[in-house]
Amino acid sequence: MNSTEHQQFTPTGNSETAKTKAIPTESEIAETIAILANKINLIEISTNDNFAIREGCAEAVEILGSKKSSYHEISDEIVTNKGWAIAVLAVEYLNGNLDGKIFEELPVK
Repeated sequence: MNSTEHQQFTPTGNSETAKTKAIPTESEIAETIAILANKINLIEISTNDNFAIREGCAEAVEILGSKKSSYHEISDEIVTNKGWAIAVLAVEYLNGNLDGKIFEELPVK
């Protein structure tokens, strides 16, 4: 096993090898914040249909800017499931479990 792999145990007790991503660098975090800021600045984001995306992106920017690496640090003011999910993605990204490019794919109606 190399340094980017670790043993992961599944709920059934079987083990499998999983690759982990590296913790993002300061410049990668800045790029990801820029992606989110671009989403927030879209004209369409201000519609009611996009409230959850806007809410989640704003919280994700806060999470990334403050380097919050725990779900417990997500604001309790998030009112939508989609907004919460985007905030969770930000935490997962900071912990090295996701690529920041995932935020480019957030759908804006």
